[in-house]
Amino acid sequence: MKLKTRIEGIKVHGVGYRVLLLDQALALDLAGFSARNKTEDGSQILLVLIEGDESQIAEFRHFVESKKPATSEVSCISFENYEGTVESLGSFAQKIYMNQLGTGIDAVLRIEKTQECMLGKQDQMLDKQDSMLEKQDSVISILEDVKEDTSAIRSCISALSKEATLEEKYERLSREIMEIKVSLLEIKAKVA
Repeated sequence: MKLKTRIEGIKVHGVGYRVLLLDQALALDLAGFSARNKTEDGSQILLVLIEGDESQIAEFRHFVESKKPATSEVSCISFENYEGTVESLGSFAQKIYMNQLGTGIDAVLRIEKTQECMLGKQDQMLDKQDSMLEKQDSVISILEDVKEDTSAIRSCISALSKEATLEEKYERLSREIMEIKVSLLEIKAKVA
């Protein structure tokens, strides 16, 4: 028995649909399987041909109706009996494997190019970071000098604050002068 499946929508190409359906065909051990992408009137279409016994066909059909790639956007799924030739499952699997391998190589090359670009930007960032660290070291040196100057100013202020005020100095000198006068009077009294 053979079945033709048509999956149509805004996004049915490049979402892993063929690989998903091939995986199910392999799981069901279908005799024949092929899937190809095409475009009609701006819509993406995936045409799938399968060959197997009645129960395999029914199970595959149920799978197609219930499963789809997460990023796909399907508007219509239709089925019809098919009379033509269907490629063997193994032959199609080899073709899709090579196709996916080519796609993977392209993706790896794009990733490598992107990575080179990112590494260049990372090098620029490291250069800027080094420049910033040099500036930071300069600022730290200036701040250490300011700290030393501030410590010296504090010491001066502390010394000044420990010195007596003019009024206190006047009173102290007045007391000392009185003491000297008293001492002189005592000396005069003893001498006389």
